[in-house]
Amino acid sequence: MTNDNPAARMLAILQSIHDIPGNKPCKAAWSSAFGIDAGDDSSLMIRLSQLMSMSVDAVLLMNERFPALRDQTTQWHIQLITALTSQQLAGSIQTFTNGYTRKHNDFLKVIDQMIGISAPAEIDLSLINEFREGISNLINETLESQLEPKAKSYLVKALRRILAALDDYRLTGVVPVVESIELVAGHMFTDSQFKNSMSSDFGNRVFSVIGAIADSIAIATGAPATMWKEIGNTLKGFIEQS
Repeated sequence: MTNDNPAARMLAILQSIHDIPGNKPCKAAWSSAFGIDAGDDSSLMIRLSQLMSMSVDAVLLMNERFPALRDQTTQWHIQLITALTSQQLAGSIQTFTNGYTRKHNDFLKVIDQMIGISAPAEIDLSLINEFREGISNLINETLESQLEPKAKSYLVKALRRILAALDDYRLTGVVPVVESIELVAGHMFTDSQFKNSMSSDFGNRVFSVIGAIADSIAIATGAPATMWKEIGNTLKGFIEQS
């Protein structure tokens, strides 16, 4: 499927960092920008690593499509990575923003615009939050459902994977979200017991919700139609034929 724009996602995070007062503790500032709880150092370290990885993705796309700007892209990337690796996490966020200032985002805006010519921009976070709420509700409904225990256990784990991918969207993009959804579809074809357990109004509701999410993502990112088009009715028909 069409990938979304890593530069757009990265720009949103870095702009939010520059909007934070310079004297704010570094860890608290990054936690706020990433949307995680302050004090969760392990999650913070993971997301800082993902931010660096996202910058590499943006550079690779930029160099592939606009090689004439390779030197400027490299210079920008060195500035970002140097600032990230030399900041003092026990100090203030100013230890990062002194090395990576607002003006350095100017070239990131160029990268965003140029990659955006052939890749869609970031999905609106309000839409991501709607998806998260829908999946969270499904998890609760699944736990309270009368599904066969093995099917219930698998479905809860699968829905939590989707939720985790949505939580990490700003850093990892749309592909992990769709892949986590498609795993559920694949399980329908490989596990007859699971398929039979989902042959119910509740099962159809599950696939309707996650299918609607996948279709919304496809529309938002300009991706081609997926197998999840009208998935509630499609999989209901598939189940009834078995």
